[in-house]
Amino acid sequence: ARKNVCCTDIIFLILFTAFWAGMVYIAVFTFQRGDAFRLVYGYDSYGNTCNKDNTNNRDIQNLTKYSAMDVTDKKKVFFLDILDPEDSLEICVSKCPDKMLLTPFDVQKFAEDTGSRLCRYDIHPDDYTSLNPITDFGRHGPCPELPVFASISVLSRCVPDPSQLINDNKNITKDEAESIIDLLNADDIFRQVLSDLYT
Repeated sequence: ARKNVCCTDIIFLILFTAFWAGMVYIAVFTFQRGDAFRLVYGYDSYGNTCNKDNTNNRDIQNLTKYSAMDVTDKKKVFFLDILDPEDSLEICVSKCPDKMLLTPFDVQKFAEDTGSRLCRYDIHPDDYTSLNPITDFGRHGPCPELPVFASISVLSRCVPDPSQLINDNKNITKDEAESIIDLLNADDIFRQVLSDLYT
């Protein structure tokens, strides 16, 4: 004989459905109010998301004269001092330097050859060589700390090419090498997954 069968987990089914509804709400809210491109492409020190037209971004308008800019042609984040990335000025660039740049002339030639400017947005490549290499080339800009290491793009961030660091730069200290490794580790697995999904 058959016994009466009833649903015993109705309360847990309601809780599970409410949980999923909450997760869907959080996901929709995040994509509407947030900016996933900031995770994928990164952003500069002025709040501009790289590879994006930020001119209509009201949150960063009037922050500085370099905020709310159109940087759609600049897909990578470049640190003016990669050996101290936490305290360094960051800008969006179209190409990471693919060779060691030792002098302001090298930085100028790289900008002219590739169209990728490594100095602050308002500095024209013609002016790179007229700047003082001691006071104007450093972590706070307007131009990068010399020498500029040959870099590769990792999650749209310009980081020194490890093979070049080992071969060409035996004068890098252990602390400086650790700061570069910390920068790479700062991009957690979520950013990597998001980048893969976007691609």
